[in-house]
Amino acid sequence: MTYFIVALLSLLSFLILLNRLTAQGLDLGYLSQLAWKRRTRIHLPLDGDPLFNLSSPLEVAAMYLVALAKADGEVSIKSKHRLLLMFQHDFELTQKQAIELLESCDALLGDGRLLFDNPKRILEPCYHLLEKEQVDSLQRLLITIVHVDGPPSERQKSLCKKISKSLPLSCALS
Repeated sequence: MTYFIVALLSLLSFLILLNRLTAQGLDLGYLSQLAWKRRTRIHLPLDGDPLFNLSSPLEVAAMYLVALAKADGEVSIKSKHRLLLMFQHDFELTQKQAIELLESCDALLGDGRLLFDNPKRILEPCYHLLEKEQVDSLQRLLITIVHVDGPPSERQKSLCKKISKSLPLSCALS
């Protein structure tokens, strides 16, 4: 009988200790293999860089245009103005939406290394949504934004060719 009481008190003490530890912020859920599997299955697609989760061709096109304008460092005032005009006229956005799109693209892009290394990966989530007219229009806009500040730099030419090759139904820009 005494062994039973000791075992019961030990179990009760252990449960109280676990309760106090969880109340202090210690999460013991990481010890469960099933919970770990469920968490990783849910979080793996979401933990990637948001740059690679753009779901609409409009967002991808805007990201490409901002990346080209920002290829040599910061975006010039002339390039920003031209980008805003492109967003308003070609993408049919309001001025407020165009400004928000430019700011969000600039923030997502960061230093641009991810896009410069692999521009096709950004296009993957919406590759099947692009139509030939959109690709032709995007290529025209790419050429326009590259020439805003004068002749394009080598880095801009290289990025423009990479982007052009990643587009469906397109040839490399010369």
